[in-house]
Amino acid sequence: MNNLYIVIPAYQPDLFLISFVNELLNLGYKVLVVNDGSTKEQSNEVFCALNSVCTVLNHPKNMGKGVALKTAMKYLLQEVKNNIAGIITVDCDAQHLISDIEIVANQLRNDTNSFHLGIRKFSLKKTPFRNYIGNRLSSIILFLKKGVFIHDTQTGLRGIPFDLLGKLVDVDGNRFEYETNVLLYLIKEKIIIKQHEITCKYNKNNESHFHPIKDSINIINSVLFK
Repeated sequence: MNNLYIVIPAYQPDLFLISFVNELLNLGYKVLVVNDGSTKEQSNEVFCALNSVCTVLNHPKNMGKGVALKTAMKYLLQEVKNNIAGIITVDCDAQHLISDIEIVANQLRNDTNSFHLGIRKFSLKKTPFRNYIGNRLSSIILFLKKGVFIHDTQTGLRGIPFDLLGKLVDVDGNRFEYETNVLLYLIKEKIIIKQHEITCKYNKNNESHFHPIKDSINIINSVLFK
């Protein structure tokens, strides 16, 4: 029995998301998509199609990835309650392979007392420069400040036990820095973080909504001053 929800925060997704969600549904997962104020006509077509096959929550305007994730968690806490083991958060930009989602999902099923990260092994040859620098800096600073080395602080592929959702909705952060703040919370509370290697995949045809300067500064500030 597949007792996990896939949570996908989505801003301006393309048609790929429809086939991606259908593949997850065919594997038995329940899927929750958060439309984070998308405005493109094609994106609206995507959400209309998804409405008939999974749960779609809508933000009236773009509020950021952190807010979208918390919207999903609050919904599940209210509507689903404790009928699931946990959630798998997944990006909407074709970065994550189904096989990698299955890796993290299986780890979460076997260990619902830990927080699971799908980590990418970065190299300058395969990784966009802005992603490489931002991730390496935050990993190094996190290690120097907290003594914990996370290989991929910004991975969007995460396995989260249901019992943690009520705590994580109160973690600060509206955009990408939220994911770093979650790691800081876990370290502070001495919650075990397990890291599982996944494929490092970047699709050049997909637009990233990560702002290389502003978001990197917010992430590094989170590590330095919390």
